[in-house]
Formats: sequence, C-alpha cells, structure tokens
Amino acid sequence: MVLDKLLNPKLLRSHPVYAIPTGFAFVVLGFVSSRLIFSSQVSLVMVAFSSLLMLPYVVKIFEYDELDVDIDDTSQEELGEWVKKCLRDGYSPQQIKDNLIRNNIDKPYDLFYDLAGVDEEYVKHMTSTNVFTRHMRTIAFYVYLFLGSTLAFMLLFGLLDDMSVKEAFRNQLDVITPGPGGHFTGQKMLASIVSNNLKITLICVLLSLMYGSGAIFILTYNASIAGVMYGTIIRTLVWGVNPLYSRWGSLIFYLPHTTLEIFAYLLAAISGGILSKATVGSQEGSIRIWLKDGLMLFAMSLILIFIAGWIEVQVLL
Repeated sequence: MVLDKLLNPKLLRSHPVYAIPTGFAFVVLGFVSSRLIFSSQVSLVMVAFSSLLMLPYVVKIFEYDELDVDIDDTSQEELGEWVKKCLRDGYSPQQIKDNLIRNNIDKPYDLFYDLAGVDEEYVKHMTSTNVFTRHMRTIAFYVYLFLGSTLAFMLLFGLLDDMSVKEAFRNQLDVITPGPGGHFTGQKMLASIVSNNLKITLICVLLSLMYGSGAIFILTYNASIAGVMYGTIIRTLVWGVNPLYSRWGSLIFYLPHTTLEIFAYLLAAISGGILSKATVGSQEGSIRIWLKDGLMLFAMSLILIFIAGWIEVQVLL
C-alpha cells in the first residue's frame, strides 16, 4: 500500500500520539473516496473506507519487528536495557530473538548467550508489570486514533453545507436525532441503555477475537456519532443554523457518560485482540498472563458500561 511508504508503523508504535493526525487523515480520505464512488450511501461507506485505511496500521503496529542491535558494539547492560525497551514497546521475545539472529548471524557463541537473556528479561517484565503498563502503548494508540477520527468527523459535520451534511451523515443523524439518550424512556431506561451498550461491547470483543482488529469499524462508527454530537457547535458557529440540541451546555452533561462508553468499547476491542493472541499461542510462555490481561480488560469494560449507563440515566432524568 502506498500509504505504508508515507507513514511508518514503527513511528506509531514509539509515538502513539501520531495516531491523531493519522486517524484524521484517514477519515478525510474515506469521506472523499466514498463521495466519489458511493455518493448515495456516504454515511456508512465513509466509515467503512476509513476503517479499511486504518486496519493495516492497527495490525502492523503490534506485529512490526524491524529491530536493530549489534552485539559486538553493545555491552550486556546496554543489551538488557534494549531488550527491556523492546518488551515495553510490545515486541514478543520471539521477535527480539529473530532480529538478534538476523543482525548477528555471524556471532553464534555470543548470540546464544544473549538469547537466553531475552527470556529471563521477559519473565521479569511480565511478573513485575500490570495489565495497564503491559498494554499502555496499545491503549494509547487506540485512544489517539479515536480522537483523531472524531476530530475529523466534527470538522466535516461543522464545515460542510446543509445538503452535503444530510447525505454524508444521514445514518448518524437518524441515530442521535432523539438526543444522546436515544428512544429509551420509563422505568426500564437503565436496563435498556446498558443492554444496548453491552451488545456493542460484546461485538467489539468478538470481532477483535475473530479478526484480531475487526472492532475498528465499530470504533470508527462511534467516532462519527461523537463527531456529529459535538460538531454541531462548529456548525452553528460557521453556518448560523440551529444546533441539534437546544443548549450547547447540555453537551457537557453528556460528555462523562459518552467518554466512559467509548473507553469501554476501546478496552473491549483491545481485550479481544489480546485474547486472540493468547488463544492461538502467539505469545509463548505467557498464555496465562495474556488470558488474564484480556479477561481483566473485558471485565473493566463491562464495569464502565454499567457506570456510564447509571450516569446517563441521571442526566436524562
């Protein structure tokens, strides 16, 4: 893919904040291409196209294995620190070993000694860290990618003319027209809201579990919903049209529960990816830890869904 030459996945791994302009650019490209090809179904096709552009990076960012170290020029202390950094960056012991072998194939004796040290450092790393420190770069990447995508959708919704907005965000407007609380009313409001959000959470987990990164479409679609909700402020300032909600201040009250819901979806997507790796045994020697991490993140996403649902009910009532 041509974009691979323009943006190095290694940069996104080491500096996840660059996922913000990446997500922004991919949403814009997805919108333009969908307008050119599927002008009558832009609202969902632009989400699909944007997701397709993001998908290779979501996959590669956790599989990138182009490392470089020369044992002759590296002391044992420096090599240990290098291995620790690679582990923190999400590389597996096998990836580190493969690169040590590839870059030092002519030094078998020294290489054998250092390969044993990789497993020792890996065991120390896995036992001395928690679920968040082990997957912080993954979480940060997803959060930044979502923020960049949401910002792009906000600007598109705020700057496009009225006819273009109705075409490009038809589905999103139909979803949120009754308000962020949706159609739920009465005593069963909490159960209805939580039930709906749990379905989305489970879909994120299952898609990531089956496809590794399949939940990216769900996350991008939710970014488009958020972009419409908060892009109405930009639209009112630029075009002078009536906002979707009677008062801008009301959006502030919706921010806490929508933030918790989105973070729950992100954790669910990440947990599915972790469980997928654990079930196929891609992380040798640490399957139990990866299973535990995946289940823990999934449990956290469920807790956040219930908390967000309770907050949403308080806001709506």
